[in-house]
Amino acid sequence: MRRALTTAVKDDKTLWDAIAAGPRDFMKTHLLSSVQSASSKDLIHKMCDLLVEIAGAMYEDDETVWKPLLHLIFSLVNDADPKKIDGGLALLNGLFSYMIDEFADHKDEIIAIFRAKLSHPDLDIQLSTLQAVSSYIGMAQRKFIKPYRDLIPDMVKVVLNANMQDDEVVLKNALIEFNEIAEFEPKFFQPKFKEIFVALSPIVLKE
Repeated sequence: MRRALTTAVKDDKTLWDAIAAGPRDFMKTHLLSSVQSASSKDLIHKMCDLLVEIAGAMYEDDETVWKPLLHLIFSLVNDADPKKIDGGLALLNGLFSYMIDEFADHKDEIIAIFRAKLSHPDLDIQLSTLQAVSSYIGMAQRKFIKPYRDLIPDMVKVVLNANMQDDEVVLKNALIEFNEIAEFEPKFFQPKFKEIFVALSPIVLKE
């Protein structure tokens, strides 16, 4: 489905562009509502991936697509169902590739989402949130990422929690995200470097 919607019909036109306005509005509206009613994690992820691709195709010509997507993100990440939360994080993460600058005006809300989900009881949700934070830091302009340093203690806790729960997969993936952040934004961890080193060095050395 992803390839079908983004495959070029002509050099400057995608299949999504080729669909008439009525069917496009129908698909967009029903996808937005269907994501909220879906119960399968795999289905939620596929629908969120599809929404990301559609939004990316629409955004240059219609920036109003941003508002309903933002509403959907807040709805999903504030749901009690971990599957919905994970879908909301996947949607958020995917949109960074298309409309990263839009998030600059919503930093307080986005930081609040990240802080809450980094402390979620579900370790997989914590990892998904850490991955979303990492993606944002890697794509946003440097001047916009400074406020996200306040999340560093919560980010460190994801590694500590994975180590405490002896979840090797989450632990390794969390350490990978720390490594990637340090590579593409070396100064991000600088204000908290000592605390990070003290907390994580025993785990890294053990691994």
